[in-house]
Amino acid sequence: KALQLDTSLAEAHAAIAFLKFQHYWDFEGAEREYQQAINLNPRNVAAREWHAYHSYLADPNRFNAAMDELKTAQELDALSLSVNFNRATLLYFNHQYDDSIEQIQSMHDQDPGFTFGYGLLGVIYTHKKMPAKAVEAWLKGSALEGVGSSGAAEQALRDAFEKGGLDGYLRRHIELLQDESKRGYISPYFVAIDYGLLGDKERVFEWLEKAYKERSSWLVEVRVDPLWDFVRSDARYGDLLRKLGYKV
Repeated sequence: KALQLDTSLAEAHAAIAFLKFQHYWDFEGAEREYQQAINLNPRNVAAREWHAYHSYLADPNRFNAAMDELKTAQELDALSLSVNFNRATLLYFNHQYDDSIEQIQSMHDQDPGFTFGYGLLGVIYTHKKMPAKAVEAWLKGSALEGVGSSGAAEQALRDAFEKGGLDGYLRRHIELLQDESKRGYISPYFVAIDYGLLGDKERVFEWLEKAYKERSSWLVEVRVDPLWDFVRSDARYGDLLRKLGYKV
């Protein structure tokens, strides 16, 4: 509607671009909208930030170009937590775990209550074989979000970790997610992540397929997230990428 009223609104083109990529998997259409948004207003931070993130997902060979785009966004808004978080995310996707941790810690120095960073931090710590730190990061993030982290739920997860290590924690977390899904929407992608951390390939594809059928917007990350490195040689992984519209 905004574009019907004024086709020169950079913010509207950026929003359409985000939706086309994240929710409709129209990657080429998204790129056209981003280019239009940036041409109309080169100082639009959201357009720069989202374009960086999505251009890397569309083509992992464009890491340097994506980071340059984020650098421009940071120069325009140095205090943006969202821009800094996306920088940490791309560093993680590019297997630069220590650099990503450093970026997240810098972000939390600025605002300890910024919740997104804790979830990413937890996953990175699992890659670095530091399960205790991973669990603490996840629980802190959940507590700040106020989701399934206080009282009995948090204690259940701590008990599961104490008795069964990271695997025990993840299995208990899956149970909690499935219980929570009875009261509200939980993307199957999050369950797939837990099974990915468990190394359960069959369950991973079962839940990724559910996420695909529900058109979970998180699926756009499946091409670049190091979590899925262990399934990339499976034919089902390539099939999923093709169904999403990625060129493989």
